[in-house]
Amino acid sequence: MFLFVQIVHVQAASAPKLNRTKVTLSNKGDTYSLEVTNKKKGSRYKWSSSNKSVVTVNKYGLIKAVKGGNATVRCKITYPSKKTKVLSCSVVVRIPATDISISNKKLTANNCQTIKIGEQYDFNRKLTPKTSTDTVYWQVEDTSIATVNSKGV
Repeated sequence: MFLFVQIVHVQAASAPKLNRTKVTLSNKGDTYSLEVTNKKKGSRYKWSSSNKSVVTVNKYGLIKAVKGGNATVRCKITYPSKKTKVLSCSVVVRIPATDISISNKKLTANNCQTIKIGEQYDFNRKLTPKTSTDTVYWQVEDTSIATVNSKGV
């Protein structure tokens, strides 16, 4: 007598997920297409943004940067059984500075700012565009002569 045994491996279907959980956009108007992988037949997918003033998303998952800041883009999946699942992606929009200038400088003939001993001077920086999300860092080459704090003073 012969006994034949057939072994069948059954794997659970992979759950739907987003192709990215974090996205950084580098300028106003930049776009990125979020995609749901492992979609389930018969399910509905609804996209939303937690902060539409920073990033918008269309019904296909295409996100678009509006201004600098942070937002969460969500995709709500409604399965045929009416159960729901929410997928999320953290989005950061950075607006780079194209120019930086000191608006209150008083330069000498040799293109230097002169400050007297014991005097304090507040450098007012101006970033272009005004909506830039860049951070300015201040430093002095020779700290035995002068110091500067994080605010440019």
